Amino acid sequence: MANWFHGGLAISRFMAGDRERAVVEARKGIELRYGHLPARVVLVASLVELERLDEAQTELATVLEIDPDFSPSHLDLYTFQNAADRQRLIAGLRVAVLDR
Repeated sequence: MANWFHGGLAISRFMAGDRERAVVEARKGIELRYGHLPARVVLVASLVELERLDEAQTELATVLEIDPDFSPSHLDLYTFQNAADRQRLIAGLRVAVLDR
């Protein structure tokens, strides 16, 4: 369950605009559970916003390896108080896909 703790910290840091810390927490969550998709999605979006596109694309490839049917519409399952945060995550995924 600690992976969810770090995944939660990653999303909260992402929403607060602290992308570097979001990357650190997402990686901690992933280290504890390789297939932790929410942490990987936050990692992709954070890396895009940090303009680390090669890393973002590598992580996105892993997301698609774990779940070949993954799409940004899966984020609709999560509740965001601020719709702009969901849009930032989706935008990060799209940039990583388009720049492949």
